Order: sequence, then structure tokens, then C-alpha cells
Amino acid sequence: MTVKVVVGLFTNLSSINIMTKAHSQDRTSSEAIAKFWNRYIHAVEKFDVPEYQRRWYMIRAKEYVKTNRDTPLRDQNPDYVSRYLEELGRKKHLKDWQFMQIIHALKILFVTMQGFPPMISESKVILVNDIISNLH
Repeated sequence: MTVKVVVGLFTNLSSINIMTKAHSQDRTSSEAIAKFWNRYIHAVEKFDVPEYQRRWYMIRAKEYVKTNRDTPLRDQNPDYVSRYLEELGRKKHLKDWQFMQIIHALKILFVTMQGFPPMISESKVILVNDIISNLH
């Protein structure tokens, strides 16, 4: 009987330790995510985005991240952004200025936050504008 109690005690301690580790990792992950988005909003400020638009930049960037959540940002290449923008360009309810805002939000996300070279060139923006014009 004593052996069972001791084994049970170690089993319980082991599960508590595992749960504590998992909770600690979740908290660390949540803290890292919060820190990332805080850095993003500071980058948006550095780009002189008007204060009333900053919330929307955050929303646009988070929508992109959510859409591609299966692939970490560091593993994404320009094709991910192009597919995302092409898909958004097909939406008729999206106004041109909103589309340009998304492009700018993503440029800040990748260039500033990830240190990647610009993936959205001016010629691509012009091409995307042509695509939008043809859709309307």
C-alpha cells in the first residue's frame, strides 16, 4: 500500500511538472507574440502612419499572419505575399486605398520586422493596381 502511494505521488508530481512546463511555454510563447506585435506597432509609428490608421495596420498584418499560420513568417517567401494579395485583389468590396494600406502594412511586417529585402516593389504595386482596375 505504501508503494502505491509513493508511486502515485511521483506520478502526480511528474504531471504537475509537465503541466507547469507547458504553462510556462504557453506564457513564454504569449509573451513573445505580444513583444512581436509591440515591435510591429513601433515600426508602424516609425513609418509615420497616422495614429488613427495604426489599428488598421495591425489588423491587416494579423489577418495576413492568420491566413498563413501554418508557415512561420521567417519561412515565407514573396510567393506567399503575392498569392495573398492576388486573392484580396479579387474581392470587390475592397477599395483601392484599403488594398494599398494592406500592401504598406505587409511591407512593414516583412521589411522592418523580419529584416527581409523589400518583397513588394513599386512595379508590383502598379501591376496590382491594374489588376484591381480590371476587376471593377
